[in-house]
Amino acid sequence: MRKYELVSILDPDLDEEELEGKIQGVEELIKSLGCEFKGLDKMGARKLGFDINGKKRGFYVIFSFEAEPSIISDLEREIKLSGLVMRSMTSRS
Repeated sequence: MRKYELVSILDPDLDEEELEGKIQGVEELIKSLGCEFKGLDKMGARKLGFDINGKKRGFYVIFSFEAEPSIISDLEREIKLSGLVMRSMTSRS
């Protein structure tokens, strides 16, 4: 298994409860694909380099996990289809 980080940008206009629900949804999605979840880092709301869905700010969260390389494409597809995040990017750490 390799170590990965998933950087996700969530809608900053969500209230605290909705935001926590989406973060938990991504965490559960990671675990459901057989990845070993290590933790997360909430970086908070930041200005975006360009508008995403008409938003000028985004709430950044970094998820750390271990997974087999073959699972990453499935994870990225599931995250896009789920609608939990505005954007995301997975990289090896």
